[in-house]
Amino acid sequence: MCAHIMDLDYEYISINLKEGEQQSEEFLKINPLGMVPVMDDDGFVLSESSAIIRYICGKTKSNLYPGELKKRAVIDHWVDVFSQGLAPGISKLMVNKILAPFFGNEPNLTEINSGYEIIGKYLPYVENQLSQAPYLVGASLSIADVYLFNLIDPSELLEIDLSSYSNIFERREDFRSQDFYKKVHNFYGETVKLI
Repeated sequence: MCAHIMDLDYEYISINLKEGEQQSEEFLKINPLGMVPVMDDDGFVLSESSAIIRYICGKTKSNLYPGELKKRAVIDHWVDVFSQGLAPGISKLMVNKILAPFFGNEPNLTEINSGYEIIGKYLPYVENQLSQAPYLVGASLSIADVYLFNLIDPSELLEIDLSSYSNIFERREDFRSQDFYKKVHNFYGETVKLI
């Protein structure tokens, strides 16, 4: 989505995770951890989506990750809050509500409850921030917003109730209406159905 926001040309190569292409000898030469995404920028290989996004923003001098130190620090704060807090909660739900049944395994109810508890801790904090400004870091979209709205995009699928978080819900709906979002998918559920 960030590449589309920045209107960058790039080659997208799909990796069939279900078939295990990420564990192929060829792919493991690119990323020994066997995980996606991975970027190859003329021989410079980088994995982890937030690192890739920061690199691309730095290279293109994008306002999604501006050079001003304090603003960048606040963006980093939110990215860390999401990657170390909200994402693990959502991951627990994704693994147990989507992936476990897909692979014929029983969902772990303790993990599901833990996921909802974690999410319930972080959403009020985000809601409060979005009540103060249109975006997490003021008046313009940043990589922190992209990270957040990608995380909460599957809320309906994971049965996360956003109805009491009007600012989060409204911003997410606006995010979903943008061209950069639609160039990736119409809504998250379509992508999951393809798995």
